[in-house]
Amino acid sequence: MLDLIDFAITNSQITDFMLEYDYANYFEVQQSLSELVDLNFLSLELLKNNARYTITEDGKNVLSLLDYKITSKIKQNVYNYLKENKYALKDKNSIVAYYFASENSSDYTVSLQIKENKSNMFEINLLVPDEEIASKICSNWQKENEDVYEYIIKKLIQK
Repeated sequence: MLDLIDFAITNSQITDFMLEYDYANYFEVQQSLSELVDLNFLSLELLKNNARYTITEDGKNVLSLLDYKITSKIKQNVYNYLKENKYALKDKNSIVAYYFASENSSDYTVSLQIKENKSNMFEINLLVPDEEIASKICSNWQKENEDVYEYIIKKLIQK
């Protein structure tokens, strides 16, 4: 699956796919992902409590060697799943928001990002006074990111 897309996907997205097609149970998926990372076949990026995976060059090489062992039915299921969900998967993973307690103060730092092709297209970090505000900003970023991004860009390029 990861070799067919050009963006990272979350642990829950991989798990959902595996469970939907009954390829493995939750614990088997988690164990497999952990082993694939340990073997350097997958790359793991952690953003607070959100694990995101991409396939490595080593992973692509091993997959090409073992491709003949993957049934055509599984390949078709992966293809169909991505055909139906690719844009939703990408959209969900391109908008990132998280917060954490700031060191040496009672404030929270909120990080808001728009990612494109594994790079940050836009990133802003805010210092806010409490966790409730940080959580609200993260939640709103998921819904309002396009408008906020457009507003900031327009303001910055005005004469």
